[in-house]
Amino acid sequence: RDTILCHNADLEQFRLHKDDIIKDSFKKPARIVFAGVMIEESCNIEVLKVFLNDVRFEHIFIGRDSSGKKLIQNFVHDFGMANVTFEGSYNKDEIINIYRERADLINIFRAKTKVNRNALPNKLYEAVLAGKPIVVFEHNVAISKYVTKYYLGFVIPEEKEAKVNDFIFEKMKSFSFDKYKEGRKAFLEEVEKDMKRFAESIEMFSSK
Repeated sequence: RDTILCHNADLEQFRLHKDDIIKDSFKKPARIVFAGVMIEESCNIEVLKVFLNDVRFEHIFIGRDSSGKKLIQNFVHDFGMANVTFEGSYNKDEIINIYRERADLINIFRAKTKVNRNALPNKLYEAVLAGKPIVVFEHNVAISKYVTKYYLGFVIPEEKEAKVNDFIFEKMKSFSFDKYKEGRKAFLEEVEKDMKRFAESIEMFSSK
């Protein structure tokens, strides 16, 4: 059947931030930030195992307490990881500024499942609006396609997952923020176009 894509994005945030000036550098160590309720704890623990005391990176988990967050905290404590920190809950309206102030890369690491294969989470749009590149696994196909098409960050191939830290570090060396800014603009324009088409289709359907 024919389908029309509806992005789960906030158009008001688009209006506020799509024309913002984007910074074009990575800090050292590079800060990989996750913000939200942690429901992908197993996947993130597997990722952290690769980053054990890798001083090139800092991982920051921001969000309210949950069972998933607690499991990650326990792992970090048990292995004495000095490059992982945790912060508490935040106001959702502040997420763009939080990413800009705290992140170099946005963590959208998700397990390989049927749901995750085609899911487009809010984090995708928030990361792009904030002007921060994304890190995502290739098996998260829907996100990966946009990241690849619009140069929005780093897609980790399955054969590179065991060395995800080295892969990201090497990709950062040659990352073009000029290409990122062009891709960011084109992506946001496509999303707005899709959402407008969806709204018009709903209006046409409801008027019949």
